[in-house]
Amino acid sequence: TAAGLKPGITYSVKIVASQKYVSTESVSFPSGESFQQSSHDFTVRPIHAGTKMVDGGGPFPCGSVTPTHTCSMETETAGKIMAGNEEIEVTIETWSDDAANGASTPADQGTQRAEALKAILLANGAPKNRIILNPHNPPPPPPPAKEEVAVKGKKKAKPVKKPKPAKKPVKGKKGGEAAPCWSKAQIVITKLHSEAE
Repeated sequence: TAAGLKPGITYSVKIVASQKYVSTESVSFPSGESFQQSSHDFTVRPIHAGTKMVDGGGPFPCGSVTPTHTCSMETETAGKIMAGNEEIEVTIETWSDDAANGASTPADQGTQRAEALKAILLANGAPKNRIILNPHNPPPPPPPAKEEVAVKGKKKAKPVKKPKPAKKPVKGKKGGEAAPCWSKAQIVITKLHSEAE
């Protein structure tokens, strides 16, 4: 009911519905002295679990835990959507760099990247209790291999030093540069809570 609304003025209407994206629409009422009945139809978009709010390759520069500008902007938008739709619960899934070229990767790089995206969501109003982290950190290095060496009639194990793999040149590049590492991250709606939760 639009009681008290004045003719000739445009109003902003906030539309809130369970498990639907909150939206704001503009509504104008025609000018005139006499009372006029007016109705308006609005379209609301349903929220679906499994929707990827942030998804793309290369969201972090190689070796960095600071997201790129594009990834940051997408995450800010996701945070604002979550602020207006508190039913949404998301999972932040991040991966560490591909270390195929023999580059060393921090043991908690995936965790640091997930925390960086979480901080952006929180800064834009996302509820803290609606964020789950699922980082993929690099596996721990295997223990060094051992070989048996005879010492005065006894065998003694000693570590075997393995040569470091040589970086292979990339076709089309000069100087034998290694292929660039890749990174991946996504923010996915994993659950929709009821208003009572």
